[in-house]
Amino acid sequence: MKYITLEEFYGFVVKPEAVKLTEGRDGEPDEKVIEEVNRNAVSDLEGYLRGLYRLPLEEPVEPMVRTIVGELMRF
Repeated sequence: MKYITLEEFYGFVVKPEAVKLTEGRDGEPDEKVIEEVNRNAVSDLEGYLRGLYRLPLEEPVEPMVRTIVGELMRF
């Protein structure tokens, strides 16, 4: 995942909700689905930042970037 860890993502969507949203099995979220959602969120974010900043952003990113990616992933 880019700009956010799985553990940080669970701060935006609790694990049981992630299981439901990703149609996970055995009480675990489907991490492939979460990774795809992350790629889409990062693509959206970088689309707005393109031309303003050098991409990809250097790690570690500002907390605001993690928040934006987490919120985009949640929605």
